This record gives sequence, structure tokens and C-alpha cells, in this order.
Amino acid sequence: MVTVAVVDDDPTSARTLVAHLHRYGRERGVEVAVRTYPDGADLIAGYDLSTDLLLLDVEMPQVDGLTAAARIRERDRDVAIVFLSHAAGHAIGGYAVGAQGYLVKPVQPLALDRELDRALDRGRRLAAHPVVLGDGALRVDTAEVVHLEAARQRVLVHTLAGPYTVPGPLKAREAELAGQGFFRCHHAFVVNLAHVVGVQHLTCRMRDRQEVPISRPRRSAFLAALTDHLAVRG
Repeated sequence: MVTVAVVDDDPTSARTLVAHLHRYGRERGVEVAVRTYPDGADLIAGYDLSTDLLLLDVEMPQVDGLTAAARIRERDRDVAIVFLSHAAGHAIGGYAVGAQGYLVKPVQPLALDRELDRALDRGRRLAAHPVVLGDGALRVDTAEVVHLEAARQRVLVHTLAGPYTVPGPLKAREAELAGQGFFRCHHAFVVNLAHVVGVQHLTCRMRDRQEVPISRPRRSAFLAALTDHLAVRG
């Protein structure tokens, strides 16, 4: 199944998109679940992390598509975003939020089908390593998570694309990542063993060039876990 959110303040345009989506599902033999929102503000308020694709109008009266997409990216690294607009000049703004594509309105069925095909292919690739952290605060591919850092009552999730903040404590976030190649090397840090590129006495260097401390009591267990991980990967 693919879940699509249609965000468009024009009811006629939204109905047309929904009809195209259901037609695509029938032709491809894919179940397509569609949610509609009349404005970016409604999308932000009611966003569901199960969404696979956003069809997002750029020009809306309250919260425009680019602003809404930036807010959604704070929570969801993986959702595919396709912008919709009558003016092709708006397309460049999509690069800042990692947009998959851009469609000129009125949307042509074949162009929409191509974006849906791309979103489905991307979703299948990401499905092997999904994780939702912090009671739905962030959806991210675990392969992109470099390490987690306790920050008072919150946790900084350092990813290859940059840091994100989710509610703490670190122990709860560690539990969400159990069995996926992560190790708590310090009371305030959990590292992705796949992204450890070097170890000194009481620090490890991560793929994003950050240095993470290793506590003395955990050092032996950390080195053993890292050795086991490298042996499996090799």
C-alpha cells in the first residue's frame, strides 16, 4: 500500500488528483490510501508518519507548500515530496527540502504516474530500515543515523543529513533501536556501529567527523560489539 497526502486549497484540483491516484492504484494493482488537506497548516497539524508521498501545492493562503514542507522535514526525513504549482519558477525552492519532483498544474496523468512510480521504488528501498523515534516525533532510515546524544530531557539524533531533536530520555530511544547495530558507549551517547570509523583510547570517530566519548566501564563491551559488527559485515 502507498499512502499519499494531497495538500491543495483548490477543491476541484484536489478532487482531480484523488481521482488520478485511485486510477493509478487500479492500473498498477496497488492499494492507494489518500488523505486530503486544504492548507499547509492543516497538514502540519494532522501529519501522519505513515505518509509515503506528499503532493503539495506551493501557493496556499495560510501556510504555503514550501513552509509546510520544511516543517514536515523536521519530523520525517523519508517522505517523498512533489510540489504542485501553475508557475514552474517555484520549482527551485524544493531543493532546500529534498523534494523528489515538481509538477505543473493542471497535473498530467502520465507525469503524476512517473512520480508515483518513483515514490514506490524509493519506499521499497527504505522499507528495510525504518524507525520512528520519540513517540512519532521523527521518522528516519536507521542507516542514516550516526549517533544519539542525551540533551537534558531531549535527545539529539545526529544523521548524515544533520541533527534532529526528539523527546527523551536516551534510554527510551536506545530501546527503539534495539537489534539494529547500535551501542551505548557512554551514559550520554548511543552510536551506530556502522558509522564508527576510528577508535582511540576513550573516544570514537564517527563518519560525520564528530568525536564521541567512550566511558571506561563500557570500553571493553563497546570494542567487543564493534569487533562482532565488523566481522558480520565483512
